[in-house]
Amino acid sequence: MTLGSHLSHICTIDRAQSTSDAYNARKMMYTVHQAACPCRLMTRTQRAPLGVLAERPISTRYTLLLLPDSDLQVTDQIRDVVFDAGRVDAGPFTVVSVVPRRIARKGVVHLSAELERVGENYG
Repeated sequence: MTLGSHLSHICTIDRAQSTSDAYNARKMMYTVHQAACPCRLMTRTQRAPLGVLAERPISTRYTLLLLPDSDLQVTDQIRDVVFDAGRVDAGPFTVVSVVPRRIARKGVVHLSAELERVGENYG
């Protein structure tokens, strides 16, 4: 089985660009860097704090697999993940780490990125 058969989802990669606001203060704006990237999004872990905070935010970590020639950096965001059934997860997901996965004598075969989404409501 090829890697392409496993990458059945499609996502958009947004890259941060620094701009100035009306008061000449620097702020980060995300713009589309790559659209319609083949990927695979998998949920890995979910953590909820002990009940110390009233709003009980949940931190969910995901793994995203991408083709080896994809341009992804730690400062990027992932959004609009389209699953094979047509369902869309708008995100955004924050990129925590990007690791190129290698096989001997083949080089990089895919990129594995750890993503995080913080602030979901506890159900």
